[in-house]
Amino acid sequence: MSDYQKMEAQIALALKWMSTKTSYKLTDVAAMFGVPYDRLKRRRRSPTSKSTRQKTNQRLTPAQLKALELYIKRLDDLGQPPLVDMWRAAAERIQTLSSPPGTILKPLGRDFFKRYQAANPRVRRVKQKPQELTRVISQKQDVIEDHFWEYKQVVDKLGLQPEDIWNIDECRTRIGVGGNQKVVTLEVYQAAESPSETEQELVTLVEAINALGQVIPPLCIQRGAVIMHQHVSKELNLDPNLLLRVLSSGYINDRLGMDYIYHFNKYTKLGRKRDRWRMLIFNGHSSRFTYDFIQFYWDRRIWPFLLPSHTTHILQPLDVAVFGPFKQYYKKRVEIETRLGNNHFNKVEFLHAIREVRKQAYKLGTIQSAFKQAGLWPYNPSAVLSKLKTVDRPQTPPPQPPLKAVISPPTPCKAWQLDEFVRKHIYGVDPETG
Repeated sequence: MSDYQKMEAQIALALKWMSTKTSYKLTDVAAMFGVPYDRLKRRRRSPTSKSTRQKTNQRLTPAQLKALELYIKRLDDLGQPPLVDMWRAAAERIQTLSSPPGTILKPLGRDFFKRYQAANPRVRRVKQKPQELTRVISQKQDVIEDHFWEYKQVVDKLGLQPEDIWNIDECRTRIGVGGNQKVVTLEVYQAAESPSETEQELVTLVEAINALGQVIPPLCIQRGAVIMHQHVSKELNLDPNLLLRVLSSGYINDRLGMDYIYHFNKYTKLGRKRDRWRMLIFNGHSSRFTYDFIQFYWDRRIWPFLLPSHTTHILQPLDVAVFGPFKQYYKKRVEIETRLGNNHFNKVEFLHAIREVRKQAYKLGTIQSAFKQAGLWPYNPSAVLSKLKTVDRPQTPPPQPPLKAVISPPTPCKAWQLDEFVRKHIYGVDPETG
């Protein structure tokens, strides 16, 4: 114990003794416990010591720092440690949520991470290294085996049933692009052309399905600034539960990600007990690792399960057997509309068609088959592992023997040397034998 700690212990005893007395002389108490008079006087006014009171230049309270460390731990457990920018955004978000409404907070300083790291030695900043593709492929089988083992552990631990296991992902489609449809014709070259590319703007649909074969209303993200009246007209016969949003980029971001997770929780918690867990399987999109997202998961008993990188085409049910039929049905619908004379298949037409297309694509058997092909329900890792191709890393070629040096004949300098050179190399006559 250091001298400072010993002195603090004596001061604590003195303060405790004074709390039991009605009258005393402070100088006598200081002499009795062997502590400085001025220090005991200050501590009587303010019971907290310099080592225990909050620092005046500390931006986050101990509780906020603990919440930030918990955020890092949860992402570490998912195998997706946060980037420095994500960590900083989480720290500012925690500070905002903990402050009274209307409080104006200054952004964290440039050296905030250095000070935080100095006070928390467990937190380290490491640099991710790129890995060559051949090594990634050769290790894929081990990665997938670990994925299934972790999945089985979570399912057994939480007692999950097929209605509890959900998969979420985005599907991007060009609004007016059809084609790729089979036709019967005698004019092959003429039939190969399809005049259906009337509107090529991208639209994003965020879908969620479970192993029981259920699907919830999607989030539809279109490019724009505001939702127009004709987009929500009753004549379109839209799904009343469709979550329609517009964004300048047309892609999902952190704010829309939170809108959708509230939407997901609303439609998947119906008829469930509060203590029942749900598993949400997804890829590593950054919008799903914000502080608000992670906190929402745990508060609503949603277990996030991250898919390994570069494996969604064989492990994610939506990619395995659901989005493919959806895009085919959609292209077929665009082709039919074009043949009927609709040469302006735009956003309004898309919203009108999407409800019927989803009914055709998201059938009970299709969704259940997707989870089966992904080996998730029923649990069958061999359904995926048997499809993997063994890829051998290229071997380093053996060293080649050194090349034998080729010595060119010396350049003739004199007349007799030139004569011998011509006779030997041009006429093939040996100068010595003639």
